Amino acid sequence: MPVVKNERVELTIRPLADEDVPARYELNSVAFGRTKPLSQVQATLPRIADQAGMNWWGVFDARGTLVADAADREQGQWFGGRLVPTSGIAGVAVAPESRGGGVAQKLLKHMLGAARDRGAAISTLMPSVPGLYRKLGWEQVGAIVDERVATTALQSVRSAAGVTVRPVTVSDFPTVAEVYRAYARAGNGLMERSGPLFKATPAEVLDAYRMTLVEGPDGAEGYASWQRTDNYGPGAKLVVTDLVTLTDRALTALIAQFGSWGTVAPTTELRLAVPDELTWGLPVHLERASTDAWMLRLVDARAAIAARGWPELRATVDLEIVDDVCPWNAGPHRLVVAAGSASLEPGGSGEVVIGSRGLAVLYGGGASTAALRRSDLLHGGDGRTDALLDAAFAGPRPGLLDAF
Repeated sequence: MPVVKNERVELTIRPLADEDVPARYELNSVAFGRTKPLSQVQATLPRIADQAGMNWWGVFDARGTLVADAADREQGQWFGGRLVPTSGIAGVAVAPESRGGGVAQKLLKHMLGAARDRGAAISTLMPSVPGLYRKLGWEQVGAIVDERVATTALQSVRSAAGVTVRPVTVSDFPTVAEVYRAYARAGNGLMERSGPLFKATPAEVLDAYRMTLVEGPDGAEGYASWQRTDNYGPGAKLVVTDLVTLTDRALTALIAQFGSWGTVAPTTELRLAVPDELTWGLPVHLERASTDAWMLRLVDARAAIAARGWPELRATVDLEIVDDVCPWNAGPHRLVVAAGSASLEPGGSGEVVIGSRGLAVLYGGGASTAALRRSDLLHGGDGRTDALLDAAFAGPRPGLLDAF
């Protein structure tokens, strides 16, 4: 296990074990504002060994005290129609007395190397301290967005002909999963909802949410997961956590159903991967209820380029990648795109200079080369290389529905 020395104390970074669970709870209680004492919850705390898909890491001082911890989630996210192995960084906590000494940076650098060793190609996270993660090469590429609208404003939307709307049952969950995967495959950044991190049973999901399915002549075209808050009156809401549609008529049918709640739930909140797509079909303006940014960085640049899907074009661009945190990514590389795939090969002239943050934004489809130049995230090259990079990394816009 690595031993890291700083100016004040010797630190040890290692995977957490079951005996560390109480210390992790105490540390996270301070960091995240939990109020229940350990004595009240200790018997119900999950063991590290039981959390499949979660790799918990901790930083210990010379006395063996846990001073920082974080989780590496083994998740997958869709880019260019292909599933990319991802390290989802979550639960980063540092004891107040240990802040300001670079403890979090040391932990995250170590976790990036460990994530690469286990096969992760990229890393994503939802930042509470964006500056920290930018120093380490992550950059914001998108956001989970909740929009708010007066429910009565949806009443002018009329359900389209040719579809039926009905409640989702337990037996429909394979169909729901197919609809979601088709939707996710067509986007950039959406989570793959299978594996140990998504272990809730269909019955448990239906206990938490009402779900509505839209079917056309050839099968399912969309669904929504939603909840109606208690009571009536000004504070009552319809909260839609999934609005996943493959056709315009499926979207119209679900919006029309939401509008039917106008007399008892005055407000509707909608979680959207790409908000603009909904506003194209609505006769009203939406009001932003909340925005939770998410950031991305390439853990293994060569693996990340090979893993995702690419447009049907031919392009070759020489890159000089600057990455002090993950030095295995750094140096001259040649990006070669052809026939829907791409590779990042060592060598080339290094004509275009790009750091890990700029490469993250390009990879996610979050911005153009012109925007990167304005933000000092890309240098060198010319109009030809900019056009090739823009075409290779063009859309869809990054989106995400699952907070972590």
